[in-house]
Amino acid sequence: MSIGTGDENKYIVTLSGGPDSAVTLWHWERPKSLAQIKLQSGPLYQISFNAVDYQNGIFVSGRGKDKLFWFKYQNAGLVQLPIGLNKLDPKLSTDYICHAWMPDGRLVIGTDNGEIIIFDSACEFRGYVTVGLDNCRVESILPYSRG
Repeated sequence: MSIGTGDENKYIVTLSGGPDSAVTLWHWERPKSLAQIKLQSGPLYQISFNAVDYQNGIFVSGRGKDKLFWFKYQNAGLVQLPIGLNKLDPKLSTDYICHAWMPDGRLVIGTDNGEIIIFDSACEFRGYVTVGLDNCRVESILPYSRG
């Protein structure tokens, strides 16, 4: 299970585990969910909101080439959006361990092979760097800003 918060903690998004994972969007002050979508895939590791625009940036990452999901909240439902994976280097790992939205809206994903993959705010692939250490996994990414 993974939980993310957005829009000054008014919204919560949850990722339930298991073979039939589900993404559920909640409003903190309401007892019922706003929207839910089931994902028949696994394993999935993390869910989060875009720091800049929570309605257009709910992101899920997990293990496998097809385990990156990007959603937006629209018309009382969650709509899956395309991710620009066509330019992704095929040598990169597809075990997406963690991810984080940067303050400027970019998405950064860490892999089990020590790679850090960078996407722009529209989830288009922009590049990657490697940690450069053998047997090193990127297990956590934390955004920060100077100042």
